This record gives sequence, C-alpha cells and structure tokens, in this order.
Amino acid sequence: MNLTVYGFYKKQNYDEDKTIVVVTFPKNNFPGSGMMIDGHIHRGTTQFAGEVSFLPYGISREEQFAQLHRQDTFVALAAKTIMSLIAIVNPETVALTGELVREEHIKGIYNQCKGVIPDEHMPQIMVLNHPHEHYINGLIAVTLESLSYNFQLVEKRH
Repeated sequence: MNLTVYGFYKKQNYDEDKTIVVVTFPKNNFPGSGMMIDGHIHRGTTQFAGEVSFLPYGISREEQFAQLHRQDTFVALAAKTIMSLIAIVNPETVALTGELVREEHIKGIYNQCKGVIPDEHMPQIMVLNHPHEHYINGLIAVTLESLSYNFQLVEKRH
C-alpha cells in the first residue's frame, strides 16, 4: 500500500507537499491503507501505520470481515474507516481501491462522512481504478531514489 500511495502521489505532480490516503478493500482479506503525510510516506514506529482493520469498530474481526463482504453493510463500515482517517491525518484526497469497492459506493460513503465530519475538513473521495499502475510507479520511484546520492553543499566555517 505504501508503494501504491507513493506512485499515486507522484503522478499528481503537486506543487507543494500534500497529505493523501489510499485505502484498499480487497476481497477475502482485511482492508489496509497507505498514507502520504506532508509529502512523506508514513509507516509508523513499527511499520503498523495503515492497518485500518484494527480500528475500534466495536465488533469482532470476524463480524468486520463479514460486514465488509456484504453489500448492505459495506458502505457503513467503509465510511467509519474513512472518517477515522480524516480525523487522524486530515487528507486532501482519499482514494479507494480493491475488489469490494464500487463507484456507486462513493456517494454513500461521502454522505455518511459528511454527517460527522465538518465540510471544511472533507477530502475528495474517489475510486482508484488501476492501483497496480500506481504500485509499479511507486516501486520505480523508490528504486530510482534509492540509487541516487544525496549531496549537500555546506559552507566551510573557519
């Protein structure tokens, strides 16, 4: 997810550092997210940042899994996930991906979030249709950056 969010972020060509989130809702698995906070990938102290399936939903993990895979409960649970991310990292954009997300879910998720989050803090919420492309772009960018040297000119002081 970190490479996907990085590739998506790089493709936007922002003029200044931004905060964006990509959340995946894969079939037969728990959701996860990647976060760019002020232009930097956020991994957390133990690389646990983005493990949104561990948010306190007030239901068991088994029930969470079941609700994510039912059309009548997916939007409400996805909206809780997005609201938590909005309150914690205040992103400009939240891009959703994974087999469980459909374009028609966006309006319901957005409306549920607006019922809790004040308008001025609401991000753009969208479906990211080709996450693999962003993953590959992120992988390439990270690889190229790891191969470059960081030089810094420092004025010599006497």
